[in-house]
Amino acid sequence: MSRAIQRLMKDYRKAEKLIGRSTNESFADFTNSASFTTQTMTQIRREPELTQDEKKYLVAVERGDMATTRRYLAISSGTTAALLDVDMPMTPININCLDPLGRSALSIAIEYENIEMIELLLSYNVDTGEALLHAIDEEFVEAVELLLQHEDLKQQQQKNSINADNNRYSNNIGINDKSNPLFTLAQDALEKEKKEQQYDITQKVNEQLNLSTSRLYTPDITPVVLAAHRDNYEILKILLERGEKVTEPHDVRCDCANCIVYNKEDSLRHSRSRINAYKALSSPCYISLSSRDPIMTAFDLNRELKRLSRIENEFKQEYEQLAQQCQEYSAALLAETRSSKELEIILNYDSENPPVLSETPEKMNLSRLKLAIRYKQKKFVSHAHCQQLLASLWYEGLPGFRRRHSVIKILITTLVGLLFPVLSIAYLLMPRSSIGRIMRQPFIKFICHSVSYIFFLILLFVVSLRIDFAKVLSGIEEETNERRGPPPNPVEIAIMFYVAGFIWAEIKQLYQEGLHQYMADTWNLLDWVTNCLYVAAIVLRVMAYIKVNQEERDLQNKAISVHGSHNSSGVHTPNHPNLTSDPVSISTGHNVRRRDWNAWDPTLISEGIFAAANIFSSLKLVYIFTINPHLGPLQISLGRMVHDILKFSVLILLVAFAFACGLNQLFWYYARMKKSECELDAGFDEYCAKDIHKHFSKDFNYI
Repeated sequence: MSRAIQRLMKDYRKAEKLIGRSTNESFADFTNSASFTTQTMTQIRREPELTQDEKKYLVAVERGDMATTRRYLAISSGTTAALLDVDMPMTPININCLDPLGRSALSIAIEYENIEMIELLLSYNVDTGEALLHAIDEEFVEAVELLLQHEDLKQQQQKNSINADNNRYSNNIGINDKSNPLFTLAQDALEKEKKEQQYDITQKVNEQLNLSTSRLYTPDITPVVLAAHRDNYEILKILLERGEKVTEPHDVRCDCANCIVYNKEDSLRHSRSRINAYKALSSPCYISLSSRDPIMTAFDLNRELKRLSRIENEFKQEYEQLAQQCQEYSAALLAETRSSKELEIILNYDSENPPVLSETPEKMNLSRLKLAIRYKQKKFVSHAHCQQLLASLWYEGLPGFRRRHSVIKILITTLVGLLFPVLSIAYLLMPRSSIGRIMRQPFIKFICHSVSYIFFLILLFVVSLRIDFAKVLSGIEEETNERRGPPPNPVEIAIMFYVAGFIWAEIKQLYQEGLHQYMADTWNLLDWVTNCLYVAAIVLRVMAYIKVNQEERDLQNKAISVHGSHNSSGVHTPNHPNLTSDPVSISTGHNVRRRDWNAWDPTLISEGIFAAANIFSSLKLVYIFTINPHLGPLQISLGRMVHDILKFSVLILLVAFAFACGLNQLFWYYARMKKSECELDAGFDEYCAKDIHKHFSKDFNYI
């Protein structure tokens, strides 16, 4: 025992050294020393000195000496058998004493995992204190069960004592009688005390914040929270079966009275308590034991933690680690699937509309997978099991296509692409036929849609070449494309049918997905803008056609009236309306030269809008190329590069604006002076003729 005592004394001196004092130096002398410069700012708390018997008692617990520990406990409790033992000292000790490291006898027994010693200490009703939290921290399951049973036993004893007191007082009829004046006075005093005691929230917060600093755990660390932090399945199961649960913290933007006061009194502890709560909620074992839909719970937690990482930037790294943990947990659950049937059940599960076991869905809706894509659960979506199921669905109807040679793949793709008009017509006329069922296969449908869209781009390219189909088909030398408000040619009519189909497809998608989900995809917004531009171009072309025809009729009526008046006077006039001397007729009619058109002519505006729509339509190919394993990642890199370019553009514009303001401050006088000279000088000046005094202001506007 002497060695154990020496080791305990060594630890005791080490602890005293850490707080800045030696064993031979009193606290008063220490505070009066010259080195103690922060005596007005800091108060050092000194633990009470241990007696020699208390040190032996703690050493006996640490060594597992049951007999010695039992005798010390018996002496302190006043047991007669211990008092008759002459070999033991008669001085009782404090069985709840602490060693220099702040450990009680029960904590030491838990640290050394001595279950017999723990049972012995609990039998003598030692103070448990934070022993339950310490046992959970050490992940000592047997100790946790013992401590919980001990707490239950104490609560039962207190309950029995209260019941016994109530039964004893209930026998006193005089006091229990409401007609007794004493009863009335007591009742009035209680009601008055309730009214006067308005519990202040600030006082409540201060009580929690001013707890003893000797606690190893903050008040927000409950047993179930600590068990979730340690991710111990057995301890969590024991606590959850007792009805314990982790309380979800208030929202980070919550402005309730409690949150305002907590944030005002100690914002750091308030933020740390939120982190501790979410750390417990994101524990894999806690989610598995407490949630009916663990994957959905992990998705929601991941989304919430990412939002908190953007709001509380100071703790961004911790929130991102917890979000990553939730994402890995959902992917780990997906990895536990053992068959394609289990995988289909998981990916098709919809928490809002759970399926009936007797129902067998004909078509997979992949609700859970779509939800994972919406929540940006990359590890879940990119998991091998998920990708294998998607590949089997994608190449359904083409067994063994992925294992064939590349040449055979190209030939099959080309054949399907060439037959897409036949397949499309067969699908429209006979959707339930064998050919119609072929068109329902995802891979075949994708090839047909891609070839159809490429054909649409070819039509746009043909229109951009400005080929005059009226001239080619009829052999007339007149340039129809150069006329104002020309009628649509066959290619433009085909484009109009394509645009109508695109609009119908977008309406169907909007109806199926909903407005919020539809607007969440940037490509849907691009399609919507492109379709609006095409519709605007078509409407303007129709307006231009109607307007020009109306102008032609007006000019013909005017020419007829003028021709009739001149015939009556015997003067010959030209028949063409655009060759009249009237200046209004120069910019009206079909056969006006393009350079004489009005700048806001509907035909010119429709051509500009149509050109912008063509650009957006060509960019849609980037979306189709995402299926390629080489071009798809490049699209992601391109998007990130554009974001970086925009960030650098902000700095470049700021620097350019600063230099422009500085140069304008230096040269504004000379530009204004030269401008006034040019206005006063009536003679020819090459400098003034070129408006050089405005060049700097133009440069400033360009910048």
